[in-house]
Amino acid sequence: MSAVLLMRHSISVQEGDNDTRTLTHDGSELCSRVRGFYLGLLSELAIRFGEPEFWTSSFMRARLTAWEIFHPEQLHTSERLNIIAAMPDVHGGEWYAAGKAAGKTDQRLIRELIADPALQRDQPFSETMVRHHAFLREREARLTVAVGHEANISFAAAGIIPHEQLGLLECEAVVFYLNAAKQIISAEKIAPRR
Repeated sequence: MSAVLLMRHSISVQEGDNDTRTLTHDGSELCSRVRGFYLGLLSELAIRFGEPEFWTSSFMRARLTAWEIFHPEQLHTSERLNIIAAMPDVHGGEWYAAGKAAGKTDQRLIRELIADPALQRDQPFSETMVRHHAFLREREARLTVAVGHEANISFAAAGIIPHEQLGLLECEAVVFYLNAAKQIISAEKIAPRR
């Protein structure tokens, strides 16, 4: 058996391209607040699964989140964890803008997006799910921590955790449990006190 903790990156600046966006001051403070929680969780998981291996997307905000929370000796990157589909791009941005104007949270919007395949047609969200499930299955370590992006993690968790739990705030995560055949057998949302 193995476990993979997929965490959403911390609060990041909104300006710039995906490769270079960093954490805000609030994002760094959030990492400091949740650090003890996640180190405690990893200690518990390590008893069962062994020492963790750390991965992130190639984007700066994910790497900084992993570093600020875990201080890993070695940090790997995987293109499978990168964004290839984004909510703000659905239907040319109109759907997301209308949802935000109506006061909907990103968490509510991701649940609506996952529930409505018609909304997903112009973005490769199903490919996102396939890429993340492949990432989960390819891990040789029995315990993996990976920092990535909200929509990607929620699509990977769709159908595994309850629908109302989909959608992650910054620094929230989903732990996926896999059997010896690398099949996902369960998952749970992790939401540390902010």
